[in-house]
Amino acid sequence: MSEKYKDFEKEYDSLKDIIEFQNNTFNPGHYVGTGKVPPTVSAPGNATPLVVLCFVAAVLLAAFGLYLFFGNTTVTFMGLIESPIVNKIIALIIMLILSAFFTAAGFTYLKKAKKYYKLKKDMKNELIDETVEDKLWQRTCPKCGTSHDIDYPKCPNCKFDYLKR
Repeated sequence: MSEKYKDFEKEYDSLKDIIEFQNNTFNPGHYVGTGKVPPTVSAPGNATPLVVLCFVAAVLLAAFGLYLFFGNTTVTFMGLIESPIVNKIIALIIMLILSAFFTAAGFTYLKKAKKYYKLKKDMKNELIDETVEDKLWQRTCPKCGTSHDIDYPKCPNCKFDYLKR
């Protein structure tokens, strides 16, 4: 990997964690008390489903709070507050706070998803660049039949000179 991805590699070495997990699959106490989490639980990956889930939850909670406030429903909090309008305001505030929390979580996961897609794209481009082999064209000697790089003026095996033909 290039220098650009060393921090990402230090942050999470997935192959090492997966090998450790496979070696300790049938050891039930391996992760207990170590502070480690199995890679099946903690694997960094695409956060896009969480982004969608958080934003949908935020919209639904806000809609439910507005429905409770403007609808013909009676909201009571264990009979502590007698005023129905105060109960509706409290319910609306609670729902809007929860909606704001899920919106903030959605933006956090959105940032993580963008980072994931950027790293995935950069790593894919880097892999394509690494797989390109810098080989020279090969030529076959007419005298001995061995293959060698095209830039040799003489065959390295039988010393046949291509320039004096």
